[in-house]
Amino acid sequence: MRERIGEWLQVKERKMAVTGKKLQELIKLCDKLGIMDTVTRRYAKGAKNPDGSPKEKTGKKEYMFALAKHYLFRKYPDGDVPKHMMVRLKLESLMLAHRITAYKEDLQKEIWENDKYIFEEKADGCRMLIVFFKGEGIHFYSRHVSVEDWLPIEYFNILNNVSTSALGERFDSFIIDSEVVSENPNICTVIGNRGVTTETQLQAVTALLALKDIDESKNIQREHGLLKFIGFDVLMMNRKWIIDEPYLRRRNVLEFMAPELRRYGLNFEIFPIVRDSSVKRRFYEEIVSRGGEGVIAKDVDAKYIASDNRQKGAWTKIKRSVAESLQMQGLGDTIDGFITGGAVGEPGTLNESRISRLEVSVLLRKMNGTEDQHVIAWVSNLTDELMEDLTVNEEGEIKLNPAYLNRVIELNGQNISARNRRLRHAVLDRFRDDKSWTDCTIDEDFLESMIF
Repeated sequence: MRERIGEWLQVKERKMAVTGKKLQELIKLCDKLGIMDTVTRRYAKGAKNPDGSPKEKTGKKEYMFALAKHYLFRKYPDGDVPKHMMVRLKLESLMLAHRITAYKEDLQKEIWENDKYIFEEKADGCRMLIVFFKGEGIHFYSRHVSVEDWLPIEYFNILNNVSTSALGERFDSFIIDSEVVSENPNICTVIGNRGVTTETQLQAVTALLALKDIDESKNIQREHGLLKFIGFDVLMMNRKWIIDEPYLRRRNVLEFMAPELRRYGLNFEIFPIVRDSSVKRRFYEEIVSRGGEGVIAKDVDAKYIASDNRQKGAWTKIKRSVAESLQMQGLGDTIDGFITGGAVGEPGTLNESRISRLEVSVLLRKMNGTEDQHVIAWVSNLTDELMEDLTVNEEGEIKLNPAYLNRVIELNGQNISARNRRLRHAVLDRFRDDKSWTDCTIDEDFLESMIF
């Protein structure tokens, strides 16, 4: 049976997605486990050290591969890896999309005007791979690997009513790429009542999936609504990989599968697609006008790229941003805010010992002329270097470096949430040390106009 692990080893070493762990941290983990001799060494071609020896350039992927291999043998000592795990191991990553704003103007225009690109609504959910094998049932995998055993994260706390025996009569196996969302629009309140504060449905679903108590997680779903899967691609069907097929061919397979999956108990749907360039703009505007995230544009001929390398034009995110709304009002393209706090990462995560999110505020000017400080966003798109500089350790207590308090930053994001009037999916564009925190003023009526 050990040849099954060997099969994975042949492809996995050159297909290992990296994480936020630093190289030195990975080296220490391998050294602690006594597996340094299993790390495959890489050397720079033609480069030499002063002593004439080859210059090593072994990186994070090689150490992560050694860790994954170690824990895979520990978890399956006889080599009998389940088929659902085996196929997940063969994928470096789930396919990723570029932002349209990263493209040159001519490609942006082509995506809007060429029927070669279809538009599909972007679900605001948690990315999830659905894997089924007859005799092994249905399994749900994250796009990430665990920092505990360096193997793909599988979720066991998703309540579903799938009749796997009946499903096995219809399909031998399949792999579907999807987003999982909550059917309950009040899921944030439900999670909040259990002591976890979330601002978006995505955060609430993520918190629900992260609950260590599997029974509690399933009870919440049982009482407050099932999770729903929004499928948007198929990678394998009846043991045949179809990732090299054109997207439109894979879409046809997905349309065939959707009613069958619902028939056998999976809470599953697919969003319609639009190809006619004459209606793309209206399709997009209708989605954002009701508070949707936007669309994913897909090249109908594109393969499914199961790696961290985004292929330009294959999948493209087009999302309404605050910048668009500000520009419509003639007010620039960002919001200025000032830093008022920071938060460490969640326990057990890569950032548990450093500041990984920034609280950013503005001065909210009311109709009567008074001003109140208002938290406009929590920002988490921080680089490793910035997080290190933000962090101060005072006798074991992690705090925000006081040098960052009240520093002004430019923000962008998707829109302002109706629930707490904060910027959703906020990102830090840049620091503005030429501005004072007293410059960060927003009229309350304008803030309200940004809610859509």
